[in-house]
Parts: sequence; structure tokens; C-alpha cells
Amino acid sequence: MFLIPFLNIGAASCYVGSISVPEFILDYMKNSAPLMILSAVVLVILGRLLLRWLYAFHYFTLEGCDYAQARKKSAQMSRGNRRKDLIVLLGTQLLLSVLFICAVLAGIFVAVLPGRIFSGTGLISIIPASVVWVFLAVAFHIMWAFATPVSYACISLMYYGHKKERQEEIVHVKAPCPVRRKMSRNVIRIAAGVFLTVSVACCSYYLYGVCHHKFSIQIEYVRTMEVTAHRGASARCPENTMAAFKEAARLGADWIELDVRQCGDGQIVVVHDANLKRVAGVDKNIREMDYGEISRLDAGSYFAPEFAGERIPSLSGVIDFAKKKGIQLNIELKPSGHEQNFEQCVVDLIRAENFEENCVVTSISYETLERVKAYDQDIQTVYVMSLAYGDITKLAAADHFSIEASSISREMVADIHYAGKRVYAWTPNTQESISRMIELGVDNIVTDDVTLAKECIYISRTSDVVTEYVKWLQSI
Repeated sequence: MFLIPFLNIGAASCYVGSISVPEFILDYMKNSAPLMILSAVVLVILGRLLLRWLYAFHYFTLEGCDYAQARKKSAQMSRGNRRKDLIVLLGTQLLLSVLFICAVLAGIFVAVLPGRIFSGTGLISIIPASVVWVFLAVAFHIMWAFATPVSYACISLMYYGHKKERQEEIVHVKAPCPVRRKMSRNVIRIAAGVFLTVSVACCSYYLYGVCHHKFSIQIEYVRTMEVTAHRGASARCPENTMAAFKEAARLGADWIELDVRQCGDGQIVVVHDANLKRVAGVDKNIREMDYGEISRLDAGSYFAPEFAGERIPSLSGVIDFAKKKGIQLNIELKPSGHEQNFEQCVVDLIRAENFEENCVVTSISYETLERVKAYDQDIQTVYVMSLAYGDITKLAAADHFSIEASSISREMVADIHYAGKRVYAWTPNTQESISRMIELGVDNIVTDDVTLAKECIYISRTSDVVTEYVKWLQSI
């Protein structure tokens, strides 16, 4: 299992292949030199272990060794050959990559050439575009299918070569052959009849339940994918400031995500950290200060000199701004455990502004959402999760779910949609991760880069094939 990801991910199961490091952790690591150095050291150590244990699988399967013996024999065989083995492994992967690129380029050339020749015909321009995508898909799956056996065949050749060099006997342990029992035709017919009867009974029961409203059929409907500016346009402006919120509105964000805390005098302020050291340069906790003190702090200079003088806004001020701009708010509650009626204060403020229909109240603390629902059942809540497993749709205090992007799967999205709830994905910030969220069909993308998210959504809805087809229809 240790070797599989290093040899070729194609050998891994779908579950292993879907695992990835959350993007916010990668961003944090990139900004920390010690963590990057530590990651490089870990990768070097794993690489050395890979070369030591490269032939353990062969000793385990071909010679019947237990895994401890297989590792030991592999380390002995690879001694003195590790550099050569590494070059062969990297060369094999490089060759496969080059062949894949050449196949794709050849396919694009073959597909585009007729379009160049028959550029005056509208229909012919659709065909090359379609051929390109089909060819890319076929080429990818062919290379995916061949990459793993070629990698293992390469290692097997090195295994037998080293065996020969070391003059070791090649031992093949024969696996016991299973005894196959022939089933009579009557047994097969009875089994098929039972299976058919049970299937018909189950289908009949399900249809009966649908007719009597005991079950509901999942019907996919058109969902408008929305974009939320994470802490405002935080990639361009200091987070959770009016400058960031104004820029988010200018960029066309559908929602603004912001964090709220309760200060010492009970006022609700918009700030992420419990301590003001990072954003305002003051080593004090929010709960130790009243809003008058907090509102005078500079919350923009840490980001860039041109934002000097930006203030920490109040939630009521941001709601007023959102109402004027017609933008919705994702209000994340950040409890510290020292608040007084925190959830009630936020809900009362939302009610006073008549803003219930234009916001959701979110939190990483499920108990916070339970208190919100206990106070006002009609407020829409979103449970913020780094990881999600099991049937999360049974969490009654969560109307919807905001899940870290790398943890989201197609099955998870389908289950949440089936329950009539929405999926918010936080925080995909690259074209690859945003495109994956679009493909999975999430409802809302919470991102630092609003422009990139909007562009990815637009591109996904206006493919070249569709555009050419519409143009051709218009020309008829």
C-alpha cells in the first residue's frame, strides 16, 4: 500500500485517488519556509524508502515471503542499484508522458486539419471540436490503462535482472488453485428466478411508496452556481473590511462571506481572529475591548500602505451596505466562549434589518447552530466542515453545508442535494480546483478569487462546440 501512490496512482482505488491535501493547508505551507523544508525532507525520506522496498511486492507475491522478510530482501537487492533504479523509473514515467503528449498533439492536428480545409462550411467546424474532445478522452484512458502495467513490468525486469546479477535462484510459489464446482442449469434457473422475484418485489414496494408519498424521487433541476467572496475580495484588499466588500461587489460576487465576533460591550464586529495582533497590530482580544476602541484601529496597513486607515466594520454597517448593493451575506459566527447571548444578538440584528431572506448564518461549531435554531427556527444555517463523513444530512440544525473543497465528492453532493440542501465549497482558489467544483455541481463557491471563479463558470457554460453549433443553426 505504501508503494502504490509512488509507482502509479492508476493502481490505487478510487477512494485513494480522491484523497488530496486541503488547499488552505497547502497555502499555509507555501507561506512557511520551515514547513516547505520539512515537506521536502519528508519527500526525500519517502523516496529513499521507496527505492529500498521497491522489490518487496515481488518477494511477497512470487516467493511467498512475509512482508517483513520481503522488505529486508528488497533492501539487500536494491543496495548499490538505487541510483540506477531511480533513473529507470523516472525514465519510464517520462517516456509515458511524452508518448501521451505526442498522441494528443497528433489527435488535435488530425481533428483541426479538416476545419482549416473546409473553413467556409459551418457544420465542419463543429466536427473537429467534437473529435478533439473524444480523442483526448480516449487517449487519456488508454495511457491511464497502460501506465500501471508498464510501470510494474519495468520493476519486474529490474527484479529479474538483479536476481541474475546476484546469481539468486528465482523461486515462484504456486498459489493453490480453487476447486470449481459446476452448477446445474436448474440451480442457475432457480437462482435467477429468485433474484428476479426479489427485484420485482423491491421495485413494486418502492413505486407503492412513491405513490403514497413515503419516498421521493430525486429529480435533478437547474441550479444556479453562485460565487461568494471569502472575507470580501481578500486577494486584493485587506480581509473583512469595507474596501474588500466594495471590491467584491464591483467584481460581481453573488455573496460576501464575513466573520463576526462580539466585543466587550456586546456589539457585533466583523473580524476573523479573536486577537487583533495580525490585522491591526494590537495584541488585545476582541472581548477585552468595546466597539469604540476597535473602530479606531487601522485594519488595512498590514495588507498594503494604500489601505492605511481601513477600519474594522460593524455587522450592522455591512448589512446596510449589502442592502444597497443587492448582495447577500454569509455571516460566520466565531464564538470564543466568553460571549453573552452571542447568537441571539446576531439574529436580533438580522431581524431588525429585515435581512433574513438575504443571508445565511454559518459556523464551524454545530452547537452554535443549534442555539441559533433554538432561538429562531426560520434563520437559514450552514454548517462549516473541514471533513465530512457519514450521513451529515441528518444534522437537523444545519440547513446547508459548507465543506472544504478537497473533501467534496460527487456522491456527497448527490446525497446533500437529495436531502434538499445546498453545498458550499470553501476555498478553491485555483482554476483546477474551481473547475472540479463546477464539475461536481456544488451550489456555491466560496473563494478568494471572485474573477477566476466567474470566468471558470462562464467557460463551463459556453463550450466551443455549443457556440459553433448555435452559430451554424443561426446561419441556416
